[in-house]
Amino acid sequence: LLSGDKGYKLLTSEEFKTALPVGVNIKNDKIRYFTISQLARCADSKAGIQFLKENGLIIPIVNLLSDSNISIVEKTTGLLIKLCKTDSLGVEILFSEDVIKKFKEMMTQSEVNMFRILHLFAAVSNISADTFQRCYNAKFLHEIINSLNTDDILQKLNSIELLEEMCKIHSGVELLHSVGTTKKLLEYLKDSDETELVLNRIIRFIGNVAGRGEAFFTTLFQTPYLDVIHNFLSEEENDTLVESCITALGSICTSHSGLSFIVKNDPKLLTLFLEYIGDSDVVLRTSLLYSLFAIFSSSSIPSNELHDLYQKISHHPPTTRILLDFLRSPFFDLRNAVFAFMKAVAKFDWGIKEFNQCPGMLEYLLDRKTDTTKEGRENKYEVIQQISKQGSALPVIGGTLYQEMLTYLKLGAHFMGNENAVILENKAL
Repeated sequence: LLSGDKGYKLLTSEEFKTALPVGVNIKNDKIRYFTISQLARCADSKAGIQFLKENGLIIPIVNLLSDSNISIVEKTTGLLIKLCKTDSLGVEILFSEDVIKKFKEMMTQSEVNMFRILHLFAAVSNISADTFQRCYNAKFLHEIINSLNTDDILQKLNSIELLEEMCKIHSGVELLHSVGTTKKLLEYLKDSDETELVLNRIIRFIGNVAGRGEAFFTTLFQTPYLDVIHNFLSEEENDTLVESCITALGSICTSHSGLSFIVKNDPKLLTLFLEYIGDSDVVLRTSLLYSLFAIFSSSSIPSNELHDLYQKISHHPPTTRILLDFLRSPFFDLRNAVFAFMKAVAKFDWGIKEFNQCPGMLEYLLDRKTDTTKEGRENKYEVIQQISKQGSALPVIGGTLYQEMLTYLKLGAHFMGNENAVILENKAL
């Protein structure tokens, strides 16, 4: 009845106006959820936002942030965020005096309410420069920053998550640096009594924020995090912590500034990072390969620098030889990580040359019996497809293998016919 445009008109009609406040406040969870789900449609347009305002529905909606049903809370949070994304009217409403007063009142009622509201405003703050400034003026960003000052592990983890959400906009990173929060995170990393959960979360924060672009990295790394990450990798005392460092370094190096900074200031860290390609722990090898995939997928790093990095991964045996050995391993996740990395490398002319110079690599990819899993077939197909797109493929690998690639692509990822069919198909080309 309420689906589509006709349903929206019915929802905002005179007949429904009195029912909506009842539906928001009713004790039945299903009706409350249904009501907020329908009201969320109003946040898609300025007219809908105006309807919510004129019918006094904003405060009842805000009240649902304290609901005991988490699905209702999530739906309500999404609605309020969308208000600000849809139109400036939504921003004006959310930051109006009476609504802000309501938020502040709710925050004093419980810690749960406080973090739900801070989560909302962390998300709103990164919508635009205007919403960031409004969140700052209303002191919500100060509340988020101050929430880090605690010995409670769960609250500290929640606080770091909120800080990361704030830092989806560069102004957020600048604010954290200016008030000393980035230094406080470094102090936590250096604290020998800090829990593994918190240490891992801070390292992920550093990687995720630094990986958002050149400006993010430059501002964040005015705080010297590199030494601590180096120490964690060197000590190898905690595999979970090492894995977080590997993933973080992968994110950091997706920016040219990040990679250049490490090469210039701590080349031993880069070597240490790459050496995990030979680690006995398959999880750490897999993590490194996905980090390399992220780096080699970056558009900000020059091709020649990526080629140098590729060759540094391993000299004896060469990097491509190691990848081929991993493709033959029984570990599914490791093989998937190799394929992901190879897809990124195959975009470069030098990448095709590296593959071609490794005896057996291209033959492995073209042999449909080498990986018969659905994912393996599709991964091999995508690598071959990426290679064939490059103009250098034919002159580098030669006519015979190139024709086999075209045949492979024509027959599809899941073709499992006999070899004679492939030979006949080749002759027909």
